[in-house]
Amino acid sequence: MKRVVVLVIGLAMLCGCGAVVEAPEVQYTATQPAFTTIPSPPENKSGNYEERFPLYLSLPEDDIYLYGIEGGNFERGVVLFQENCESYFGSWGGSSWRGYNEMIYHDFDGDGKKDIGVILYQASGTGLYLSDLHIVSSEKIQVGVTASYMGDPIYQFKHTDHVFTHEDVSAFFNERLTAKRGKQKNTVEFTIGKKTWTADLEPDETWNAGEGVLVGTHIEFEFEGTSIRLRAAPYVIYEERALPGWLLGGFTADVTFDGKEFHLTNIDYEPDQEN
Repeated sequence: MKRVVVLVIGLAMLCGCGAVVEAPEVQYTATQPAFTTIPSPPENKSGNYEERFPLYLSLPEDDIYLYGIEGGNFERGVVLFQENCESYFGSWGGSSWRGYNEMIYHDFDGDGKKDIGVILYQASGTGLYLSDLHIVSSEKIQVGVTASYMGDPIYQFKHTDHVFTHEDVSAFFNERLTAKRGKQKNTVEFTIGKKTWTADLEPDETWNAGEGVLVGTHIEFEFEGTSIRLRAAPYVIYEERALPGWLLGGFTADVTFDGKEFHLTNIDYEPDQEN
């Protein structure tokens, strides 16, 4: 099965300015192994069960559990259990840093069926924080009947993963951002569409203007109730310095999903937030 991630902004409203930005369709394509199921983690072979198969997230009231697979010769990735039916996603990255991961059960695309929304932490470090967003649609299908005289139906969940990665976010912004030196000393002006913002540069550093303004080291998805918010902080490259230079503030946007595609709306830049 191929997974196609399409990020579209048809009319992205920029908060606080009343402007409308026309943006072309941007499509990202990635491949994923064929849909596979694996048995429940083999507790008798795992040594320490919780270390080998950490429970990342759970919604007990909906009978949904997300396990990681760690160590030894086992596959990487995650196993999603729903009503005791499991699906294996080998291409998912993520970490068992449970405080950073989130999961909710909600009808994101308005088709009357609930989806499983998952935000997985990917990496962090000095000036680094990255996460990915997954929307998993569920289809309950009958796969057979029991051998009893009643012939009760046996059901399986088919899970389809739709992912909006931090790489997708980075590509989206970096294809649209333009930058130049600001009118005031030690400032930089950067623009998306018809909206321009100004940020301060570090006074004792020389900005490598040829690199422009970039997004890619701080990309954070977050559930606010059943809504999805994105924060993506820009940075610059200074000459003769290895680490990027932060610009105080970050882009914010609402993220929606229509069943096939992710959309960003209400894109704005909040200059006074710390990264």
